[in-house]
Amino acid sequence: MSNPKSWGQSFEFLIRSEDGVQLFKQYLKSQFCDENLDFWLAVENFRENLDEDELTKQAGIIVKTYVSKKATRAVSIFVVNFLLEALVSKVSPWT
Repeated sequence: MSNPKSWGQSFEFLIRSEDGVQLFKQYLKSQFCDENLDFWLAVENFRENLDEDELTKQAGIIVKTYVSKKATRAVSIFVVNFLLEALVSKVSPWT
């Protein structure tokens, strides 16, 4: 387990820790908004992928699951815009 004390210093420390992500997800589930974290994790995975065919496939899954009007786990438009801007700029949204 990474140092939980560091999670209070920086959200990035929390989100880069497997244990931190799991605990944060439990909290978000209790608030009925864990789809936002799942969306963020999907976008982060997308950002790290270099295979063009896989990128197209992942993009379709992300849109269908989180962004489209019929999304099964729709996220707020604020979250979408925030992460899209970070994705386009290819920088961490936490810097």
